[in-house]
Amino acid sequence: MNVLFICDEYPPGKNGGIGSMVQSLARELVRSGHRSFVAGLYDYSYGEKEHEVDKGVMVWRLRYGYRSLSHGLAGKIYQKLPAAIKRKLNGSRAHEAFVRFVEALIDREKIDVVEMPDWNSYAYTLQPETVWRKLNAPLVLKFHGSYSYFRNELGWTQKPDWEKLDEQLVRRADALAAVSDYTAQRNREVMKTRKAVAVLYNGIDVPPPIQRKESATPLVVFSGTLIPKKGIFQLMKAWNLVIQKRPDARLLVYGKGKKEQSESYLGPEARNTVSFEGHVSRDVLMESLSKATLAAFPSYSETFGIMCIEAMSRGCPVIYTRRSCGPEIAVHKQEALLVDPDDLPELSGAILELIENVSLRQKLSEQAYQSVNNRFNIKVIAQKHIEFYSTVIHNFGQR
Repeated sequence: MNVLFICDEYPPGKNGGIGSMVQSLARELVRSGHRSFVAGLYDYSYGEKEHEVDKGVMVWRLRYGYRSLSHGLAGKIYQKLPAAIKRKLNGSRAHEAFVRFVEALIDREKIDVVEMPDWNSYAYTLQPETVWRKLNAPLVLKFHGSYSYFRNELGWTQKPDWEKLDEQLVRRADALAAVSDYTAQRNREVMKTRKAVAVLYNGIDVPPPIQRKESATPLVVFSGTLIPKKGIFQLMKAWNLVIQKRPDARLLVYGKGKKEQSESYLGPEARNTVSFEGHVSRDVLMESLSKATLAAFPSYSETFGIMCIEAMSRGCPVIYTRRSCGPEIAVHKQEALLVDPDDLPELSGAILELIENVSLRQKLSEQAYQSVNNRFNIKVIAQKHIEFYSTVIHNFGQR
């Protein structure tokens, strides 16, 4: 089977969960004897090679915008321009060229199925000039969490242009999938669609069980974009309470985004106990998780939360969210501690409990690892994707 993924955050650049998942799945499909292709439309500031072969996966990074505006003073001015002016500068030319590239790739490589996420950064920069024509292969739209979806989840006012863009893409798709059951059900409501939505969990390469060597100092890790929905502000507030009882504890924060607002929630005593590391390579992050006392991800909304299972696969005890798909991914008090991000005493209490309770950490570590290996191992997940793709391809051929 020949599978093409549309992705605008393929590693090793500043990627999120979508980029990590696409890479893991694409690589596993190649290992299983299939062919994987990845094409994306990127801002010049993303960097990385425009074409490469990543462990058998053919990757293309086409560009939008202007190379001269990707850095320096001109780049800073460009980034501050209103979205309407950016769209005028870019126009529809970049997306139209990208669609033509995808069409040619489908014909040349005999692509059987195309998968794309419901979130693409370029779409919200170039919109509304991002219409996808019918292709010579079925287009699977996978719900990872669009702007409209998350704005609905967080109770924010919808932006009509973005909402129109997201609904248009749902109507255009030949098949729909979602990374969790919660996400599938909520997207059917938010996007007002009666189409069936298959549940295809994210997966990771689960390493063999490791002998953890925890830091002598209580060490907590957070990884995620530094934005409100990830619960980073709540974690900062709760950390003030943690430090009152455990002044020796340390918090490492990994992720892209400006740290100033997050840092503003820290009191004087807590400020020197938190280190903002920015975006780092996956290897650096995994090494940190293997030594951490625990990892905390108190999100307001997640469609899946790949960092949660990454931490669990390293035997790192996890605090995850009780909201959205949290209970679907991990069982409370068996595989993780689930908390309400708005309940600061509960969040800080969970952190302190895991710092103090060695036996609880051991229990969560062992049970979480087994759960991830059984449910989210990329080998299992890739096979489920192939089965779904086969059905989609068959149905597309009958039209």
